[in-house]
Amino acid sequence: MYGPYGRCTRNPDIAMAAQVFPPESWQTLLRLPRAFLRRPLASFVASPTNRQLLYYKLGLFFLLAVMAGAALTWQRDFLTAHLAFYCTYTVHLAVNYFIGILLAAWAFKRFLPDWSAYERRTVARQWVMWGAGFVVGYLLHRLVASHLIVYYAPWLVEFLRTHPEASPSQIEIFAFFGTAWLLASLAVLQTALKLQKRAAPQAGQAPAQPAPPAAITISHDGRQTRIPLERITHVTVEDHYCRIHYLDGAVPKNLFACMSLKSLAEELPPEDFAQIHRSHLVNLRHLGGLSKDGRKYQAELPAAGVELPISRQRWSELQERLAKSKADK
Repeated sequence: MYGPYGRCTRNPDIAMAAQVFPPESWQTLLRLPRAFLRRPLASFVASPTNRQLLYYKLGLFFLLAVMAGAALTWQRDFLTAHLAFYCTYTVHLAVNYFIGILLAAWAFKRFLPDWSAYERRTVARQWVMWGAGFVVGYLLHRLVASHLIVYYAPWLVEFLRTHPEASPSQIEIFAFFGTAWLLASLAVLQTALKLQKRAAPQAGQAPAQPAPPAAITISHDGRQTRIPLERITHVTVEDHYCRIHYLDGAVPKNLFACMSLKSLAEELPPEDFAQIHRSHLVNLRHLGGLSKDGRKYQAELPAAGVELPISRQRWSELQERLAKSKADK
């Protein structure tokens, strides 16, 4: 700004704004979202119970957001006269999107296992996964569920046909549900961060290490069998389920369990058990040795009287674990 003598003078309004909002304040405001998105969630999502809590709570929040949004959008007289339609339609939409996040979580775990690993999970990565789940849910609702609704709720299709004003456009659905999904995700992630902080050990205190389970209870053939972990020699995949091999005294025995190898591995202490192949899990305490014949890798289990194949990708890792175990002893 030029003053009466042609000199550049300072605008008092700009100067006051610079004092109220200095550049450092703007930089701080920009850092807040980045710091929030980079916050780790590994210790919280590592627990299967906590993961279920996250997904159930997200589904519930989203359902409530959809119902509230529909109640605000539609007229009160319409809701009173057609309450059954209102409840069925909102639950129908929420279920589609909830299935979408489950499918997206499976896809990330299947095709991007390193990026989506629980130990690397952050708020940003969880939000990306849930955002992909929202898109999958939208496509599911748009392409699949709209055709299936004819079979399980034909009256709803007839109602929408006779009351076109009750059916929002696709742009309205995507815009409104996207906002609801964003707010629901933010609320659930904020809750997870608070619970994680509450469960974290206080400064100066050593984190409590949970004692590994001494035994595992397996349901099979309509009954339950409790097997001490040190007696389990190995686990093999059979028809997408597991056959657990263990020692009864010195006699090898086995039982069939209707659970996947992955779910069983999550219940076993990782320091004692290692997956050596996509179909085999072994107890390192019963591992007699490793052998290599050309491209053929095998693990010897003398107590069980078997030799199991080792995948080439897990050979080096298994050698390092055995070397470390011997050094610790």
